[in-house]
Amino acid sequence: MEVAASKEFGLLAGHGGGITRVGPRILIENRIDCLKHLYASDFDWGIIMDDDAVLMQAETHNSSYCLFAEMAANGKDAYDGVDVFAPIYGRKVPFSKELSAPGNPYAINHVFKKSTDLKGSMIVVRNFEKEGRKPLLPDPSFRTHGEDTYVVLQAVSLGYSTMTSWNMVLEELSGESTFANGDDDRTEKMREGHELLVEKFGHFGLRMKPGSHTLDKKEFETLCWGKKSKRIEVPKPLHLRS
Repeated sequence: MEVAASKEFGLLAGHGGGITRVGPRILIENRIDCLKHLYASDFDWGIIMDDDAVLMQAETHNSSYCLFAEMAANGKDAYDGVDVFAPIYGRKVPFSKELSAPGNPYAINHVFKKSTDLKGSMIVVRNFEKEGRKPLLPDPSFRTHGEDTYVVLQAVSLGYSTMTSWNMVLEELSGESTFANGDDDRTEKMREGHELLVEKFGHFGLRMKPGSHTLDKKEFETLCWGKKSKRIEVPKPLHLRS
């Protein structure tokens, strides 16, 4: 995107932000830099997102991007117990009926549900440094498939909650995938990444499913999630309720 032609980018400086240009590099390095900028700032939350991520904004998609203004109006402390979260991913989660059903909780509440399967296209992270907590900071040596999952598993292993926000629906702009060439290649890359994740988090009970390229996270979640809430509801500010 041409920065000079973007109204939104032009507003960054007025909100304490800026633009840093870097050359081509692996995704996890960008994620680490974003988190370091967050931890060095006075902001309460940071958003790590890809350039193809968009939030669906129809009326039935609830708060959408307005969630952040609504959260700011409530104040950070209202969201104790919510550490890392991402929107619903519209292509994987059937949401339309639930969000538009009569009497649903989403119209007047911000609803967060436990999940260790967050779409890495957009992840919201607390400023743990500002709160005197151990920062979530990925290892730059993790350079294979599963980087999104790695960030989530690392957060949970540190004792943090990872959740989906049921007030936002994520989509991605269409385009060619650079991840794999065909289903066989995709499966092998997933297996390689997941096996490396088991090496890193196996002492917490993370396993491969027998005969599969996918992860068995049951024991890991039982051990690391502990007694943390699996669902958190926070009333929307009265003047912003839909």
